[in-house]
Amino acid sequence: MGRMNVFCRWVRSARLVVARISLLASAALTLSACTEEPLTYQGPNRGNGHRGESGVFDPNMYGTLKPRGDADGDHLYLCGVRYPDGYDWQKDPQKGNVECTLFLLRDGESVLELPVGVAHNRASDSDMHRIVAGKLYTEYSTDTETILACNGEECYRATGRERLRGLVLKNNDLYTLCESRGSNHWILRRDGAVYQEGEGTILHDLAVNDGTLDGRSTTSGMETPQLFFVTMNGQKLTLWLDAKEYTSYTVPNDRRPYLAGWMGDMFWYVYENGSQTGVQDVTHNLLWTVRAGVKTELSGFGGGTYMLCNPNGNALQLCYLHAQTQIQTVYTSAPDMPYALCSNPLAASYRDAWACLVRDNGKSTWSIYTNNRHIPLPEGLTPYSPDHFGYLAGHLILSLQQPGGSSGAGSASASGSSNTVSGAGSPVLYYNDQFTRYRFNGYIDGWGYGK
Repeated sequence: MGRMNVFCRWVRSARLVVARISLLASAALTLSACTEEPLTYQGPNRGNGHRGESGVFDPNMYGTLKPRGDADGDHLYLCGVRYPDGYDWQKDPQKGNVECTLFLLRDGESVLELPVGVAHNRASDSDMHRIVAGKLYTEYSTDTETILACNGEECYRATGRERLRGLVLKNNDLYTLCESRGSNHWILRRDGAVYQEGEGTILHDLAVNDGTLDGRSTTSGMETPQLFFVTMNGQKLTLWLDAKEYTSYTVPNDRRPYLAGWMGDMFWYVYENGSQTGVQDVTHNLLWTVRAGVKTELSGFGGGTYMLCNPNGNALQLCYLHAQTQIQTVYTSAPDMPYALCSNPLAASYRDAWACLVRDNGKSTWSIYTNNRHIPLPEGLTPYSPDHFGYLAGHLILSLQQPGGSSGAGSASASGSSNTVSGAGSPVLYYNDQFTRYRFNGYIDGWGYGK
């Protein structure tokens, strides 16, 4: 009887082992089936974030990008808006009243999701949220006050309707520059309290000047950080440095400045009048002009400024204005080159690198030109907005979108292919020479590094 019990226990143990092996095999098959379909950002509590392929653009690819050689080992943060499947957010028939979600990604993983709407004091507008040091800051104006929040938590409320024109973290203090939505008035705040204010319009947002990286939003790692912004009151152009008037310049009456800045020791502004468009280096009394009606874009770093223009209507020209080198043309497209004809150009620069984003005249395709490369964007991809293009720690970054369709929300097969996202289009990010598609209906409109 004892031997029989031992045999029975052995049989039961063997059956248990077989069952466990079968269970493990089944789990392995299930896991294999799951891993063949990349996890994608579709909403809260769905998957573990973003996972997938990236590289040379394939319309069926989707996933995430992680930085290579990023800024001081920081993580790459992205933000944007996700809309319900099937909703055309470009036409926006519900005029901004549709329920949508503002999200924050950290190296592709979803770390924050916030509902958008009047009840939540949040808007989907791209100019009303931004990433600073890995955190998502949002602004919202009611009929009587303006609310600033960080990762969904309120920072301060200010009386009156204001528009945020710069947010910088300096020595653990939060500096914000705002302009009134109803009057010609600006206010600089520190941790919500009024620090400086005056009359006029803002021609350059609050930023950090280190001579190389215009428009920074944090002073981390800088020895002597200086905050600056530029205002225009009447014909008086004023450069404010650390909340004090650093220098001013009286602009000739026939000029209408629309942009100004400060890089290194160079104080400049861009203007239009009835006969020409030009850039004036106030500090060194340098002036460069082109004919009236020419499309110009300006981007400045490294103690100088780049001017992108279309001087004769059929060529792309990029010039560099610098106190030592004066004015020099750094690039001119050949008239017989494809992509030579352009409209709506945009310039970006970082140290000694420059880039132009142009749409080919009469065509639907776009191209990026850099110091030594031409990067044609794949057919069917269009910039979400030309404003969402530039350099991030030396790497070109551009928010694109792929047209939407009527084929559901983008179900994926085991091979990794997917249908077109239903709605206005799914986002594609160009970064580190890679194109990566995210499988949801909406857009990516912000980026930055953080811990």
